[in-house]
Amino acid sequence: MKITIDNKLKGIIYVLRTGISWKDLGIINGIDESNYRKFFYKLNQMKVFDNIMESIKEDSEISFIDSTVIVNKCGKKESIGFCPQNKKHKGNKVSLIVNDKGKPLGCKIDKSSCHDLKLIDETIEKVNTKVIVGDKGYTSKSLKDELEKKGIKMLVPYKKNSKLKNSNMEKKLLKKRHIVENSFCQLKKLKRLGYRFEIKIDNFINFVKLGLLWLMI
Repeated sequence: MKITIDNKLKGIIYVLRTGISWKDLGIINGIDESNYRKFFYKLNQMKVFDNIMESIKEDSEISFIDSTVIVNKCGKKESIGFCPQNKKHKGNKVSLIVNDKGKPLGCKIDKSSCHDLKLIDETIEKVNTKVIVGDKGYTSKSLKDELEKKGIKMLVPYKKNSKLKNSNMEKKLLKKRHIVENSFCQLKKLKRLGYRFEIKIDNFINFVKLGLLWLMI
């Protein structure tokens, strides 16, 4: 039975949304599962998801950044790290920057033990924005100075014992950090991304990017 590209894409999306294995997908449709799996790998090699994200990316005056951890189930040991909140678990950290509508602008994935500050440069690479709003995890004078040289303001909440205080306008923006947090909630509702089931890190990264694209539809 010949399978069309459209059906292959629908099968990949079905895996993303339901978390079903490639094998079970093939059984359900009565087709060799390699038709779907190998097509997904081919899309990865062609950097299709990267190119689509790049082509639809928009400039944003104000953007929001945060990270989340996806706990590992099947990934190789060398590509995962200990989760900061729970040392019993290992996984990967997804660093994401979005605009004020929650649309992804940039993404970086690494070991969950990697600090947010180490991921920010690659997360915001090629992102055209004037203000980046983050939580206290992005508090760093060197980062703030570095971004100011690029014409970007890093806005984070000051600590209670700090002599510096956020203005009323800054406080309003900081309250909108839920925008990027909501993006993570929606992303993890996709069953394939509730946990990491991909053995190879490249496949996991591309499922995350596919998930971000799916949320934009």
